[in-house]
Amino acid sequence: MKLRFKIIRNFQKKYRIIYLFLVCTILFSACNSNNSESKTAKNLPNIIFILADDLGIGDLSCYGQVHFKTPNIDKLAAEGIKFTNHYTGAPVCAPSRCTLLTGKHTGHASIRQNHSQIGEGRVSLSDADYTIGQLAKKAGYKTAAFGKWGVGEDGTEGIPNKRGFDDFFGYLNNDHCEFYYTDFLYENRDTFWIKANRDAKKGVYTHDLFTEKTKQFIKENRDTSFFIYLPYTIPHALYQVPEEDREPFKGKFTDDGKMEYDSLRSVYAGMITRLDRQFGEIMDLLKETGIDDNTLVIFTSDNGAVDPKRPGGDYFKSHGIFRGAKGDLYEGGIRTPMIARWPGKIVPGSVTDHISAFWDFMPTLAEIAGTTCPETDGISYLPVLLGKANQQEHEYLYWEFTKKGVANQAVRIGNFKVIRNDGIKSPVEVYDLEKDPGEMKNIAGDFPDVVSEGLRIFNEAHVDNRHYPIDK
Repeated sequence: MKLRFKIIRNFQKKYRIIYLFLVCTILFSACNSNNSESKTAKNLPNIIFILADDLGIGDLSCYGQVHFKTPNIDKLAAEGIKFTNHYTGAPVCAPSRCTLLTGKHTGHASIRQNHSQIGEGRVSLSDADYTIGQLAKKAGYKTAAFGKWGVGEDGTEGIPNKRGFDDFFGYLNNDHCEFYYTDFLYENRDTFWIKANRDAKKGVYTHDLFTEKTKQFIKENRDTSFFIYLPYTIPHALYQVPEEDREPFKGKFTDDGKMEYDSLRSVYAGMITRLDRQFGEIMDLLKETGIDDNTLVIFTSDNGAVDPKRPGGDYFKSHGIFRGAKGDLYEGGIRTPMIARWPGKIVPGSVTDHISAFWDFMPTLAEIAGTTCPETDGISYLPVLLGKANQQEHEYLYWEFTKKGVANQAVRIGNFKVIRNDGIKSPVEVYDLEKDPGEMKNIAGDFPDVVSEGLRIFNEAHVDNRHYPIDK
């Protein structure tokens, strides 16, 4: 009997030791895993993606503007890489932002116009739309969006907090964003009242709030890895800016001494220079907090500048050498400035003619973060940023822009641009962008094979969307 109990005790002791060993092993593994994940998240580079609104490629002095200066953005280009063949997702706000956020061009995106073509309302992102915010959050980033959202109305699944952003402050609705002295914004899911702007007062310029929120977020998250999406509203109409920024330009933008447009032009120049100055404040803060070397900053615009008859236009040559403006699929409506800076990674003063578009950012973000990317229309441009020779090229870039059921379509195939305005029955135009970047000479008759390929892509790249039907 004693021998039997001794055997049982020895058996219990042996397996108790094994049990304790297994528990300790599991706990150690869990702690080690958590430490590993924390280290990975902390070592990820911070990313700040800044999006101007209706800023033309010619509105920055590093791209040729001569009537006013943008020294801080110019410095970004001098210390980073400037893209000369970068394209927005669409020629107007909402669909452009949708392509950036979801990685899908407008033939596949859920939002393809500022309004639905089957009703008067706006279309919001839904649970089917996976965004860069969600991807960044999955990778371990603390995420924020400050400024103009424009792709999700209040009460829908499309608001920023439901699409991957931990913190949001700004406008939800595209029309609301036109008021720089509005008396309310949204802070996450709550209304943020601006008492200083009530009763039509101009106490607080909303753009300043976006800058302050960004700086606050950087300070609070300097010890972790963060992704900030900063879609500013400048220089979108209404044209408003504090007098201190307009004053230096008053009387400088006349036509033969006439003051007719000077007031609007001086405001326009003041808006962009205020944007540049506050951008500089953000860059200075990165250095002050000691995280500058581990932060990738990208600056671009959501579409081309407004029609030449308005204050930017021909006077400032906001479209550079390009034909068209906001709302057009010619180059002036969709070719946009883009600059990226990443100390120690990007060679300072670089310039690239790599052909890229908004939908490339999601796969780029995924590659930087070392996480999987859902299926998109994009190609990561990280090799270009790092100066590597293994950059994959697009077979083509595609755009569509539907107006009242009639689709304008465009495709870039290498150096050729194929465009069709006013529906499928309209004639096709072809331009050689290398020889004719201003799209002045239609050479469709000389290149029937390019016309055929363009028509094939028009049919292939478009997937029906109930909000934006296309004539057949």
